[in-house]
Amino acid sequence: MSVEKAICEYLKEEGIRQKWLAEKIGVSEPVLSMILGKGREMRMSEYLKICEVINVEPGYFLKTKNC
Repeated sequence: MSVEKAICEYLKEEGIRQKWLAEKIGVSEPVLSMILGKGREMRMSEYLKICEVINVEPGYFLKTKNC
């Protein structure tokens, strides 16, 4: 699973709206939508801000599942 998809799933599970998250990390909602939808590459600074705002460790979305 991609980092972007993992973030989207986390947001849905926790009831966090993308509009709220976009405001908190300092980007517009369309830009956040592009970042999470593969329309634009996520910058490391944006990833770290997302993790900080939703209160998860930066490695949280980087975990891979072994088959």
